[in-house]
Amino acid sequence: MRPHHIHPRSEQPGTKPERFEALVRNFYWLNVLRFFCGCFSRGELSSLADGLDELARSNGYELLAHPRTLSIMLLSDWVFSQQPLTVKRVVEALFEQPGFKIFLSTLSQARASLAAVLPERCGREHLVAGAYRSLTAVRSDEDRASLLSLIRTNSSKDERLQRWFAEKRIEGNCSQWLSDGLRLGLFQTMPAETINNLVSENHEQMLTPLARSGRFDIICSNAQLFRQALDGVLDGDREISVTPAQREGITKLEAFAAAISVYMYRGLLSKSQSGIARRRMMRYGLFRTNVTNAKEMDVCEKENKLIADVLKAVESQSEIESTVWATSLDRGAK
Repeated sequence: MRPHHIHPRSEQPGTKPERFEALVRNFYWLNVLRFFCGCFSRGELSSLADGLDELARSNGYELLAHPRTLSIMLLSDWVFSQQPLTVKRVVEALFEQPGFKIFLSTLSQARASLAAVLPERCGREHLVAGAYRSLTAVRSDEDRASLLSLIRTNSSKDERLQRWFAEKRIEGNCSQWLSDGLRLGLFQTMPAETINNLVSENHEQMLTPLARSGRFDIICSNAQLFRQALDGVLDGDREISVTPAQREGITKLEAFAAAISVYMYRGLLSKSQSGIARRRMMRYGLFRTNVTNAKEMDVCEKENKLIADVLKAVESQSEIESTVWATSLDRGAK
């Protein structure tokens, strides 16, 4: 009887890593690639992370945002959630050079920032920790803003507030510290008592973050801040950004800023505008509410009288047709 020989099976092409390699270099197959990566078993996730590392280091891709954007997508898809150590490894690779600088530039774009939001157990805490570590190394203000945006979208307000107050003791740079708080979105809902304590400690530097956060309730209850803000409005200081929010109950200071806004009058002086001037003024927040009864302390009687007189004058002119504004210097009341 002829002996039976068993030959070792030759390796077949088309392994998962090879298929990943073929798909990942063709942007057209991105959605197919994401679906395919979801088919990796727990024991194969390490090889998938190896593929991402190799892609990020390969010629032609090391300076592209694609490898890191893809990593964020796969983390968001819960692909690596079965392997916490692999999750940490993939997230930490995001912050490696040279592609990290390019990745930061993509975070300044709205869509990219929204995409870089990781669920719990998918690397969120590692992403936030890496962003905080990177803050100490970045030099450009744009990169710092991108990192703070990344932190803001991946952490709770309480977490950010606690870390922010802790950083005050380390930073030493009060101006930078306040700017970071603004970008982290901390001032919008911060209790008035807490803000007032910050004002007492950093009075000269508090106006910009408060105004840009819409906290005119604080500004209008402090005589020095109020006068400083009013001077900024009259000087056209864009850093103060006292543009009225599209909401009810704006303060008289916000209404005054709208009433002397060059952008509002630019439209009124255009012949293409039609209808009464009041309609355009309302787009800038005027007349949305009875601003003269807005809740604020009359901390500066002289300045408040000036504001009231200007708002009264604007009110009297608001019923005039836009065509009259654009074609005549005589805009007496009808």
